[in-house]
Amino acid sequence: MASENGDSPAIKELSHSWDFLSNEYDDYNESRIVFSYMRNVSLSYLKKFYSKGMSILELGCGTGDEAIHLAKCGIKVFGTDISNEMIKKSIKKAEIENLIESCRFECLPIERISSINEVFDGVYSSFGGLNCIKSLESFAQDIEQLIKTGGYLIISVMNRVSIAENILYSMILKFKTAFRRINKKPLIIKVAGTPFSFECRYYTPKKFFSYFGKNFELIEYRALPLFLIPAKPVELFFFKHSQLFNFIIKLDNFFSKLPFFKSLGDHFLIILKKKLNN
Repeated sequence: MASENGDSPAIKELSHSWDFLSNEYDDYNESRIVFSYMRNVSLSYLKKFYSKGMSILELGCGTGDEAIHLAKCGIKVFGTDISNEMIKKSIKKAEIENLIESCRFECLPIERISSINEVFDGVYSSFGGLNCIKSLESFAQDIEQLIKTGGYLIISVMNRVSIAENILYSMILKFKTAFRRINKKPLIIKVAGTPFSFECRYYTPKKFFSYFGKNFELIEYRALPLFLIPAKPVELFFFKHSQLFNFIIKLDNFFSKLPFFKSLGDHFLIILKKKLNN
């Protein structure tokens, strides 16, 4: 049954959860050394495939950090997010940076992107936003209408097989957590510090691409990261052992792009290109 504004109860609950976390979102992420590494890799790919003057759509923009970064490079970004409080913070950041003409933001869940009446040079979504939607098939149909021929779709997705999660949680005998992603049914994720939860669906790179193969070609994908996971205990450990962390990310950057290994990361970052019209 849809809620008053047309969104389902599941979408409203996810929206409320991120509203609840919005005040501490930036401070929390600034202290996460693994997440910062993931964001830097993500930004390097966005700047590789998107250039000055392009118009780009971001899905799940959070508090706007990636959008602001790209806007400083001369890229026009339309950022959307399910959380109204996150959008308010994004707008404030754009105003502070005097980028309000290059960055615009709107509270809009991914499930309603078909309401956008524009076509973009590229679309991206970082760090698992698409894992939280019910129908990836519907999304693939909607996004095909929003991106120009030859435009790049860049997505980072929570992987179904995370070798680092398998090993690290098995080492402390938390086997249920270690292999939780293997279950084909959606996993119920409780949002820490809130009374809310949401369904999360995990995909292998092959399965994820199968939804887009009709209208997009696969350019490349990589693990992000391979030997690490952005979990709080791991973040705290490597925050105290920066030399070890720097050594591991050198290995990670090498192995995460190799066949076999690139399919085993906590996330995978995948680049798709819209095909020429048939």
